[in-house]
Amino acid sequence: MASSVYAAIAAFAVSLLTLPLLSRLAHMYGLVDEPGGRKRHQGNVPLIGGLAIFLAFLIVLPFAGGGGALHPALVTGMLVLVVFGALDDHRDLSSGVKLAFQILAGVLVVSWGGLAVWELGTYPGIGVLELGTWAVPFTLLVVVGFINAMNMMDGIDGLAGGIALSIFFWLGVIAVLATGAVPGPLAMIAGGVLAFLLFNVRHRWMPRARAFLGDCGSMMLGFVAAWFAIALAGLEHTPVSPVAFAWVLALPVMDTVSLMVRRLSKGRSPFTADREHLHHIFLRAGFSVQETAAFLTSVSVLLGGVGVLASLAGVPDVLLLTGLMVLGLLHVVFVRYAWRTMKALRRLHRLTHLEGGLSARVGRMRPGSLALCAPVSGWRRTLALLGLYLYVVSIPFSVAGMNIGLGLVLLATVLSVRAFLRDAVRLPLFWVALAVTAYVLLRGWVGELQAEIPASAGVPPWRHFIRVTGLMSLPLAWWLAGARFHWPWLFWVLVFGGAVAVAAQVDWIALGRGQLHDPMAWGEPPVAGFMAAVALVVMLGGFVAGMQRFGRGWRPMFVALASAAACVPLVVLLVASQYATGWLGAAVGALVVVGGAAAYGAARQRFTLVLAGMLAFLGVSAGVTILLTGQVLEREQISEPVQATLLYLGGQPELAAGHHPVTVERLQLWSTAWAQFRERPLVGWGSSLPLDTSGDVLQRASRHPGFKSLYAATAVAYGAVGLFGFALVMLLLFREFRHAVRRGVLPTPWLFAVLGVTAAMLSMFALATQIENTASRSILVMTMAIYAATAFQMRWIRDARARRRAALP
Repeated sequence: MASSVYAAIAAFAVSLLTLPLLSRLAHMYGLVDEPGGRKRHQGNVPLIGGLAIFLAFLIVLPFAGGGGALHPALVTGMLVLVVFGALDDHRDLSSGVKLAFQILAGVLVVSWGGLAVWELGTYPGIGVLELGTWAVPFTLLVVVGFINAMNMMDGIDGLAGGIALSIFFWLGVIAVLATGAVPGPLAMIAGGVLAFLLFNVRHRWMPRARAFLGDCGSMMLGFVAAWFAIALAGLEHTPVSPVAFAWVLALPVMDTVSLMVRRLSKGRSPFTADREHLHHIFLRAGFSVQETAAFLTSVSVLLGGVGVLASLAGVPDVLLLTGLMVLGLLHVVFVRYAWRTMKALRRLHRLTHLEGGLSARVGRMRPGSLALCAPVSGWRRTLALLGLYLYVVSIPFSVAGMNIGLGLVLLATVLSVRAFLRDAVRLPLFWVALAVTAYVLLRGWVGELQAEIPASAGVPPWRHFIRVTGLMSLPLAWWLAGARFHWPWLFWVLVFGGAVAVAAQVDWIALGRGQLHDPMAWGEPPVAGFMAAVALVVMLGGFVAGMQRFGRGWRPMFVALASAAACVPLVVLLVASQYATGWLGAAVGALVVVGGAAAYGAARQRFTLVLAGMLAFLGVSAGVTILLTGQVLEREQISEPVQATLLYLGGQPELAAGHHPVTVERLQLWSTAWAQFRERPLVGWGSSLPLDTSGDVLQRASRHPGFKSLYAATAVAYGAVGLFGFALVMLLLFREFRHAVRRGVLPTPWLFAVLGVTAAMLSMFALATQIENTASRSILVMTMAIYAATAFQMRWIRDARARRRAALP
């Protein structure tokens, strides 16, 4: 491993020194790219990137060696592509000649290198999908295809090099997992590419590129990526499936295939150069070269990470392949309707560049404008946004990531404390949340001093409660209020984090064996059920929002269909988790969403359509769930808890326990909670653990300690004062949110989703103390932050209007 690092550093240094020398020679011998036609760069730029990278590789190779990863066919193939590519850069060879030496490089891989793609993964009903005699022609297609893919991605400064680095990174990760080291040649090429990017990527001190990669460089990088992808996929104990490698190489392949198909459909050669690539769409939408290259490189890194990490987590190949096909279809639609997508991208570009201004701009904007922004911009705002994204994406699976993200947000808030306090202290919510937090801290501290909390209780409950008093949500809310454009993106980042968490927690081996009815195979039921219920309600809100505007363009139809499609796996996960509390929460949230659709504006006119559509896709979801898991809700699952409850209330606990012991245990805990609350009704005990008459913690067999109800736990721990304080916080949050919706600051469909999620969580809190779980607690914190963000926005609007009235003569 260390030798690979030294080799990469050496190649980086050599390439860095070689580039200026080659630049002079390129100008002397005419190896430059001249502007004109579809080429819109400024001045003659040397086409020396590929030559510098290859020369650095050759110079470092004798000293670093390549170990078992170095094969003569690899070096020969690189040499062929560099030589003929340099000739093409200088003389502009025909597409037929270029294709011929690309095929030659592919033949070297198969015949001399001995590499081939022998299998495409494992699939249900098929087993391992082996190519057999088709392996050689398929491998040739892969090599030649990816050489062309990388060549076609070299359209703007920094793009081909950035994507190549992202691919080499994930191939290096796979190599380390498989062999314990990064192949020396791969490390050297990556070091050379990194040095080249210093001369190719535009920045403040270098407004235009000083070197281009050239055809020799882009084709060589494509060849190297294809070689190591095939070699690593062919290892006997490769840690990931072949489909994971397809995810690593996905972006250039998808763009090239869709582009070639469009060219052929227009009767043109698939190798004809034009300006219809994915990056050209971003450029025409107003994004700069740097922004486009950075965004698409990030997409490539993300795709590679999804494929590799999902495969390592055991996600079946059929799901990975299905996801890849869906991405390909979305890419085709995105490019096929470029005139529409460019409108959306232009709007996206305008919003991202307008949003960084001062809150004084609000006075010139309509109330619902996305230009509402915090009075702090620059690097502090960037730091806060980074923290928000890290916090949100980490909610489902990483406590460390959440803590780091929250720390960044709090750091940005401390650095902007004067502006934050100027806004916060004028909100009644701030003072109420501060008072509730102080009370919870004081009551927990006093409880510890009085030894009311037994030593066996573990972590004091107030450490959980202070996170949901609303005070922790205010810094998040302040930055969210000035980043309205980022709200949908934060939601999809949360969905992505949830998908990663599910992929990591699901026992794919058990599911592959047909154990679909086992709730533990789908992850920890309380966590999986809670997250699925909340996400399902949000998707229902999206479905209602799309259906209420159905027939008014493609966007509402897309939102409705995408939300409906997302509901199917969520229903499967929710039912398979067998978490009845989650079922109740999802049902209550769905009723709130449907009720909102029936009560507000245009939704009333389309309520029948909304209801019919919702029933239709819920029916499809139920059918898919039954088909996959074999679980059907039986009458006994509802009748037995009801009978047990009636028997217990009728004074027959033993008979009730025979019908449904879990229900009886919960009722006994609530009886204990009521008894403890009546003993100290005002300030509570300072502990949310059940106590017997002697004051000791009840010893029970359940692995979920506590009252299994957040309301009961709050009443026992903090008494009527605590209940009133938390209720007042929620009332203030809801009041500001309602005002924001009524005055047009927030769209009405957002009301459906947020209120539905709130209702779902509040109903689940009646049957579970979900704040003990980090992910569930963080979802509550973010929901409260969304409510509080509208309070800040309403305050800014009132201030702007007051300034505007004061300025009138």
